[in-house]
Amino acid sequence: VGFLVGHFTKVPATITSGKVPKEVNNNEFPECYAGRCPDYQSWDVDGDDLSESIAIVPTAMTKGVGAVWIIDEGKVVFRSEEQAGINFKGNVETGNGFTISYIAEYYDGIAPKLIKSDTYEYNNQQYSLISEKIEELTRKFE
Repeated sequence: VGFLVGHFTKVPATITSGKVPKEVNNNEFPECYAGRCPDYQSWDVDGDDLSESIAIVPTAMTKGVGAVWIIDEGKVVFRSEEQAGINFKGNVETGNGFTISYIAEYYDGIAPKLIKSDTYEYNNQQYSLISEKIEELTRKFE
């Protein structure tokens, strides 16, 4: 009953993704797109010893394009930008923070050239970007 009431009652909320405020409708839920459905994980990413739901939500048909959503107590509290080949890893050591990696550049539109990893921590009620790393992949010709 709580889900149905929450789903049909539209209450927008302001969240912070990195340091950029975004408006989201907390009655949204991850959906399948073009036959690709969200991948769900469970991690503690804000250091409260309670797991948050992580959804990698597909937003396009090809190249694994999607966005990472963090859902805490039924509310979307973080949403990444859409990126190709997006992946998520929580901070196992501290339970505070996570890393989102994605393909930042292609050699020829097909083969990945650069992988970017953005690391976030939870401080002062928001997720803040604390580091960026770029890895160049060598292309193997056969």
